[in-house]
Amino acid sequence: MEPYTPLMTEHELIRTAFSVVEKEIQRMEESGKANDEFVNLIADFFIDYIDISHHGKEENILFKALQKKKISKQHAEMMNILLKEHEKGRQIVRTLMNAADEYFKKGSQAHFPNIVSGLKDIVYVYKEHIKKEDNEFFVPVMDYFTESEKEEILKKFWQFDVNIIHEKYKNLFEAME
Repeated sequence: MEPYTPLMTEHELIRTAFSVVEKEIQRMEESGKANDEFVNLIADFFIDYIDISHHGKEENILFKALQKKKISKQHAEMMNILLKEHEKGRQIVRTLMNAADEYFKKGSQAHFPNIVSGLKDIVYVYKEHIKKEDNEFFVPVMDYFTESEKEEILKKFWQFDVNIIHEKYKNLFEAME
């Protein structure tokens, strides 16, 4: 298995989630109302799954391994673009969460359009982002690694996910004590 395989598998789940988000956006636009549970669930998905888990593997493992290699200018530029898009996604999610907080907790209807646009923005940004990673970046950069380096990256991916799960629930129950 190549190191990009689990990342592309995660992209499939992200695309599935975005299909659900697009249906919810349509429902929201038709009803003029946002669903608190849905917005919180999808925000959790954006933060925990996309950013912490998925981007965590890309940024903390794959990209760091690439930074130790002599990669082409084209691949270095693409990696910088991808990192900027990760940050753009984080900013969109922060803005979405602020709008959701104002809308759900304070009853500010003025923030409803910001929730809808935030959801649309995140879907658009990540659909394009995933295309770049899948079609222009992941496969060609594997040529920089030996087979043993690829195996090590895969092991680090697996350990990264295990650690995230443990950390999440450790923090949850420590907060409940």
